[in-house]
Amino acid sequence: MTEDDDLLRELNQKADDMQSDINDIQGDVNILSTLNKEIHRDKLIDLIKGKFGRSDYKRLCWYYADGSVGVAELAELIDTSESTIRNYVSEMNREGLLRREENDDGVNYNKTEISVDIGLEQEIEEGFDDL
Repeated sequence: MTEDDDLLRELNQKADDMQSDINDIQGDVNILSTLNKEIHRDKLIDLIKGKFGRSDYKRLCWYYADGSVGVAELAELIDTSESTIRNYVSEMNREGLLRREENDDGVNYNKTEISVDIGLEQEIEEGFDDL
């Protein structure tokens, strides 16, 4: 029995060591993933800002698109015509910056996942005093 207990303890220790190694590897992978995301984040922000061009309306249209606003609301928020907003949301939808969402209330626009939580909102806020 003692040999079995010793063998079981040894196997449990090896399993614990292996789990510790796995946790270390996973931590390293997470760190590398975060670093990689940071490197690509800046490139992604630059790419999206390039899609905006010089248009403040386009930046604001993307900024306010939160899934609860349609063309009329965006036009009111940005203080421009609905036809201008229609052109911008259509263009940004084709470029992959906004997504069109149809629901019972009509059509609303929302940012695509790739364009959120990368710091672009803060950069746009810095460019406008009244946001």
